[in-house]
Amino acid sequence: MIVRALDVMEKNLGGAGTWEVNFPAPPDSGKLTPEYLDRIRSLAEKLRNVAEPGKPRITKVVALTDGI
Repeated sequence: MIVRALDVMEKNLGGAGTWEVNFPAPPDSGKLTPEYLDRIRSLAEKLRNVAEPGKPRITKVVALTDGI
């Protein structure tokens, strides 16, 4: 039932699916380095620009760097 409802949302109402992407922080110091945060910003920007001809774009990308 839930799968059917999500399918209807995806096909007719612009989408409802979400993805969560997690990866480990740098293990060395236990701190988020400027280089690490730059990599997160870069990945978020790439995801925001993903586009496939004839398909809707990703509408929301929220990254750790958006909140700090």
